Amino acid sequence: MGRPRIIDVDYYSFKKQLQRAIDAGGRLEPTDKQEWRAFMNENKSSDVTMRAWARQKFAYGAPVMVVLKYDNEEWDGFYAFSDADEAVLKWVRDPD
Repeated sequence: MGRPRIIDVDYYSFKKQLQRAIDAGGRLEPTDKQEWRAFMNENKSSDVTMRAWARQKFAYGAPVMVVLKYDNEEWDGFYAFSDADEAVLKWVRDPD
């Protein structure tokens, strides 16, 4: 796997996809400890790094961490978002 990048994502498009993931049972949260940790390890993601980036990016709200995992290749992945800031970050890892 290549180096990770953290990119901005359109907030309103993300919220629609988040609702679809919720409806399909494809949302993971940090409280789902086993599945969360398995996703982080499998995808070489770091929730600590993402939280640090989100705290720098979001001015008004605390970051909410979520994984979308519902067989939508474009939208599946690890996100941090803030409703107060209407902002979303996505952890992206380019292929080798």
